[in-house]
Amino acid sequence: CNMNKIILLGGILSASLLVNGCGSDASADNELYSVIHDEDFIANGSFTSKGLKIFDDQGSYANEVLKYLGEDPTPIDFEQGRVMLIDMGLRNTGGYSFEITNSVESDSYVTITVVYSIPSEDCGSVQVLTNPFKFVEFYSNKEILIQEELKEACG
Repeated sequence: CNMNKIILLGGILSASLLVNGCGSDASADNELYSVIHDEDFIANGSFTSKGLKIFDDQGSYANEVLKYLGEDPTPIDFEQGRVMLIDMGLRNTGGYSFEITNSVESDSYVTITVVYSIPSEDCGSVQVLTNPFKFVEFYSNKEILIQEELKEACG
């Protein structure tokens, strides 16, 4: 009888993990945004300062893609969403990067968490100037709120 309870409890736990996805927001993230471009260098060799820009129309988005990538932009349906440029700015070595680790949509806005990774002091880094940036398409016209975090990492 105790064995049946253990099997039943194990089945409930397994079903719970399947339904909740082990606490992951990956499926929710994929429904809210996609990364269009993810680069470490601006095509023309220039550098920028850290910043965020939100584009609500194809023209301003196209101008920025041309500045950063030197190419025509991916067509975006701006009636259904918007594009955000997340730019880490000039960095004096390799090893800098960032990821959107969480996104949550509420009635009025979308909140994202951006985690910036910087090389820790005990890591070897490539000695090259970088300027990590991403163009991210959001499938919502709601206000986007950004929460930033910083972590040290190697590689």
